[in-house]
Amino acid sequence: MRSEKKTITVFGSSKPREGDEEYTTAYKLGCLLAENGFNVCSGGFGGIMEAVSRELLNMAARQLA
Repeated sequence: MRSEKKTITVFGSSKPREGDEEYTTAYKLGCLLAENGFNVCSGGFGGIMEAVSRELLNMAARQLA
């Protein structure tokens, strides 16, 4: 049986900045997704999408921006 990683799509506001509660929550979500082997599809730019994608690069998880 072929094993494929699941892909999660995350969209969010570009307004939250590092240090904001929303940014921190999105960052933690990205960490959990990467730790559990998920791919993440996001815009990857500022705010929520940046935060959720940030740790994926450090953990060598796959980001689809």
